[in-house]
Amino acid sequence: MIELRFPTGKTHEFVVRDEAGKEVWRWSKSRMFTQGLQNKLVKSKDVAVFAEKWNAANLKGRFTAIATLPSDNHPIEERVEFELK
Repeated sequence: MIELRFPTGKTHEFVVRDEAGKEVWRWSKSRMFTQGLQNKLVKSKDVAVFAEKWNAANLKGRFTAIATLPSDNHPIEERVEFELK
């Protein structure tokens, strides 16, 4: 079992950047989060899944999606490149 400690109500973040590195979307933009600490327990063999939807509108080109788990004790960041045609 692992305990994840979050300094606020924000448990995850998703960002999309274009090929030049310019941010084109951030999930948390214009959102407010509680300032209270929170803990989440993930038992062994369990999976924590965070999913959001992004409207890419008419964007085309190469992008990088960045997913962040902003926990105090086990921060993780994963990146994946993709192309919209």
